[in-house]
Amino acid sequence: MAQDVQEDLAFGIARELELEGTCVRLVAPVPQQRVVDVYWAAKRAGRMIGSHVKASITHLSDNPNSDVAVVVIVDPDSPSV
Repeated sequence: MAQDVQEDLAFGIARELELEGTCVRLVAPVPQQRVVDVYWAAKRAGRMIGSHVKASITHLSDNPNSDVAVVVIVDPDSPSV
C-alpha cells in the first residue's frame, strides 16, 4: 500500500513538472519517512518524464507542522547541478 502512495505522489509530481516545470507541495516533517518519500518521488518523477530534477525541502518558520518541498527540472549540463 505504501508503494502505491509513493507512486501516486511520483505521478502527481511528474504531471506538475510537465505542465509547469516546477512542483511545490506541503510536507508534514513527521514522520521523517514522508520527507524521504518526497525525495524518492521526485527522482522517480524525473525518470518518468526523462528529465533531471532537483528537490529541496525547507522548514516553514510560521508553521512547525509543515515543510515545503520544491521540485524543479534542471539542465544536467549546468555547472550548478
